[in-house]
Amino acid sequence: LRQALAIRPTPKGYFNLAVTYEKTGRLKEAAENLTLYLRNPQGENEENVAKAKAELDRLTKLIGGSASR
Repeated sequence: LRQALAIRPTPKGYFNLAVTYEKTGRLKEAAENLTLYLRNPQGENEENVAKAKAELDRLTKLIGGSASR
């Protein structure tokens, strides 16, 4: 996923990488990728964007607020 994003960054790619990082316990990286997703969610479903914002807030609290928007 990281290589695909290096070639062609897309909101969905950042979202998918965030999910992967979260499932492997890499919460800071998950939050960073959700931040990238939310910077330009063009074409994304509004409900998914809202869920991503809520998940970023949750992760930020878990990792002590070191992730930024």
